Order: sequence, then C-alpha cells, then structure tokens
Amino acid sequence: MKKISYLLFTLFMLFVLASCSFVNITSTSKTNNQNNQNGNNYTSQNVTIQESTVEHSASTVEEVVRRVYDTVVVINARLTNGTSSGSGVIIGESEDKTYIITCFHVIEGANTLSVTLSDTSVYQAEVVGGDAVSDIAVICIEKTGLTIATFIDDSQKVTLASTAIAIGNPLGTLSGTVTVGIISNTNRIIQTDDGYNRDLIQTDAAINSGNSGGGLFNIDGQLIGIVNAKFSATGVEGLAFAIPANTAKSIAQGLITKGYVEGRYNLGVTFSNGYYRTGGFFSTTYKVVYASAIDPNGSCYGKLQLQDILVSVDVHYQDHSKQNVSLTTINDAQDVTNFFNNLNLEIGDVIVYNIKRGSYNATTTAVEVEVVQYIYGN
Repeated sequence: MKKISYLLFTLFMLFVLASCSFVNITSTSKTNNQNNQNGNNYTSQNVTIQESTVEHSASTVEEVVRRVYDTVVVINARLTNGTSSGSGVIIGESEDKTYIITCFHVIEGANTLSVTLSDTSVYQAEVVGGDAVSDIAVICIEKTGLTIATFIDDSQKVTLASTAIAIGNPLGTLSGTVTVGIISNTNRIIQTDDGYNRDLIQTDAAINSGNSGGGLFNIDGQLIGIVNAKFSATGVEGLAFAIPANTAKSIAQGLITKGYVEGRYNLGVTFSNGYYRTGGFFSTTYKVVYASAIDPNGSCYGKLQLQDILVSVDVHYQDHSKQNVSLTTINDAQDVTNFFNNLNLEIGDVIVYNIKRGSYNATTTAVEVEVVQYIYGN
C-alpha cells in the first residue's frame, strides 16, 4: 500500500507541474498586438515547407516513428509569472536557422523560449510570428542540418479511421512520447478555450497537457496536423484535436514570409457589466457596460481607458460600398460582443466608441479607433 500511495502521489505531482500551455475547451485567453502602431520590421526568409504526395506505403508505426521522431521538439517558455512547456515540429530551414511550428498558446506571453531537440541539446529560440485566430506560431533557432517534417500535400486526403500517430511532450516532462490512435473525425468544429471556433481533426490518440504544438502523423509519416486541444472533463476520454495541415502550413508560410497574417486585427478591449452609484450608499445605482480590460498591444490602447462607460458604437467602413452600422442600445455586455461578432471589419476601418469618462453624468465623448494590422510580439 505504501508503494501504491507513493506512485499515486508522484503521478499527482507530475500532473500539477505539467505545462499549462494546453488548450481546454471551456476557458478564454488574451491576444497581443505589439508594434501595430509602429509597423513591422520583420525580414522575409527564404524557407520552403516540404509537402509529400506519396501514396499509402503500408508502413508500420515503428517505421514511421523512426523516420519522424527527430522532427518533434520540446518548447520551454519562461513567463512573467512562471514557466510552461509544450511541443513543436521542425518544418524548414534557411541558411542559418531552423524553423519550428507550434501552437500560439504555447508561446503567448513568453519572455524567453528554449527548444530541446530529441538528442537533448538545448537552443534559445526567438518568435518569428504568431496568430491567435488559427492558434499557430513559428519560432526559430540558430541551428541547421536537422530532420525536417514533411506535410501531407492536402489534409482533405485524411480519411476517417486511418492511423494517427502523435508525438509530443505530455505533462511538460515526458518528452518524445509516442501515442497511437485513429482519426475519429476529419472536420470537427470546436470552440476552444480561447473563444475561437476552429475546424479541427479529431483523434482518440492519447493527448495531454504539454502535447500542444506537437505532430500528428499518418502511417506514411506525413504531418497531417498540429495537436492543439483535448476535451478535459470528468469521465471524458479519447477526445483530442489537431489543426489540419492545410491550415497549419498556410499560416506558417505567411508568418515566415511576412512575420504576420495579413488582415488580422485585435481591438484589444474587453467590456463587462457593472453598476455605477452617483453618490453615497443609498444613492441611485445604474447598470452600465464598461471597459474592464485593455490590451496594451491592442488597437484601443491609448484611446480607451479602464472604466470608460460605453454608450454606443459607430462603425465607419473604408469600403464605401458597405453601409456603416451602429449599436445604439446597450443593455448588457453581451450586446457588444454580439455586435462585433457580426461585423466584417478590415484594416483601415474606424470604430467610434461613444463613452462617458470619469462619471456617469459626464458628457458623452467620441473616441475614434482605427483597425490596424495585428502583429504579435513577445
């Protein structure tokens, strides 16, 4: 009994210390928009992401793992308030650097990053670019000559019940772990914990915290997806998800070429419900919708302020073929969320937030915010 108790305690501590970088289905996270106002200084790199059209070769799992094992790496991130770990896959190289794809939530907010290769050698890494919408990021290290993964040329070729091989760093401590399952669904629409709806590949291969950013391979050794989520709930097993290769390689190529995904934006403001008293404890109380959080890297930074009370919103499209729209009645913060979810904003559009600042009785002021290109910076 003492040995069993010790084993259970050890497993529990491994779970507690595991990477917090994995996406659960239910919570939310923030995004950044650094350098939006100052332009992008990224230098384009000549990197070719490899694809393969090889027909089914009837490989064994052992043969596949032998070929692709060295393409998967461990990513360790040092955050302001701690550390986290995830996984990544080597997808290309330039003259002096190797490029690694991972999940955006693995590297988001990291002050420093390091990569551990399959041979346990460690290299400092820098962010090439990140995209919160797709949950894809690319980082690089100053090392070449490594084994590079080959994407399937079209992830629409992935078939139901075909073999799925996952390689990653579960719990942030078990690097190089291989698990095997099948493709449970090829096009599953899932809302992950950062609030985005994504079209993902579903698999029953064992996936845990720390697997995020790792590779999902088929029996031909082709990279068919980047692991990014699992369903975490009591009594739920075998529900894991990966970003399809078509999405992953397209976003990665854009990040390598430009450092950002063209057309992405981040307004960077969160509105919440609150109550405002005009005087003492027994004075009149008004329900308000106010700015509860402002991303220092978002479009609204320096324009809106915390506790600004939102009165109405006007949207002016730069494309004059579109009709400008307004939100004039705001009874709940959800009204604002629904309004923005139905907008088709583009870079250059202008949002006018009509707000009261400092007091419920203050004069309404119009604050103009231009929608600018989202560029991630850590």
